[in-house]
Amino acid sequence: SRYKRVRFSPLPVIYFTPETKFGIGALAALNFELGGTSDTVTKSSYLQSSAIVTQNKQFEFNNLGRIFFLDNKSILQLNLYFAYFPINYFGVQNPTPWKQRELIEFNKILIELRYLKKTKFNHLYVGPFFRLHKIYNINAERGGFLNSEAPLGYSGYTAMGLGPIINYDSRDNLVNPIKGRFADFNFIYNPGGIYNSTEFITFKADIRTYKKLSKTKHRVLGAQFVSQWGF
Repeated sequence: SRYKRVRFSPLPVIYFTPETKFGIGALAALNFELGGTSDTVTKSSYLQSSAIVTQNKQFEFNNLGRIFFLDNKSILQLNLYFAYFPINYFGVQNPTPWKQRELIEFNKILIELRYLKKTKFNHLYVGPFFRLHKIYNINAERGGFLNSEAPLGYSGYTAMGLGPIINYDSRDNLVNPIKGRFADFNFIYNPGGIYNSTEFITFKADIRTYKKLSKTKHRVLGAQFVSQWGF
C-alpha cells in the first residue's frame, strides 16, 4: 500500500503552572511516509494537533505539520494556532513591582504556511512564507496603566505578510540529529493598509550544527544561533 507506514499516537496532557493552575487536554500525532514501504528516500511526515483547557478558563488549539512529498522534492510546513490566554502586563517601567501587574485578556490567531522547493544544489530549498498574526478582543481594567500608557498595539493588531525562505538541511535525523547542519533564513514584508495595522519588515536567521563526539556512544555536540530583526 502506498500509505501503509502510518503511525497514530494519542496522548493525554496534564500540567500545572502558577499562571494557569491546572491544565488538561490531549495531543494527537500522525506520522506517515508518502513514498510507501519500498521508498527509502522520502522522509517521514507528521501532523500534530493539541487542545488544552486550564483551571483559569484559558484555552489553546494548535496544529503543526511538516509534509515531505515524493523524493523530498518539496516540503509543506504549517502552524495553525488559536488561543485565549490572559497574561499579566507590567508596563514599561524597569523594574516593575509584582503588585503593579494588570491582567490583560485577549484572543490570538497565528497562521504560518511555508512551501519549500528543492533546488539543484544538494540539501538547499527555497520558497514562499505566509504569516498571519492577529491579537483581538483585548479586555483590560478601565483606568489601568495599560490604557494610560497606550503602548503600540494596546487595542489589538493584525500583521499579515509574505516573503521568501532559503533553507539548508543536511541533518541525518530531524528529531534527534547526530550530525549535519541546518540553516533557515526568512524575510517577510508586512504591508500597511486595510488588513495590516502597520507596515514593517522582519528578518530571521536560524543556524544549527551537530557533531558526534564518540563513535561508540551517542554523545553529540550541538550549537545554535538565532537572530531576528524588525524594522
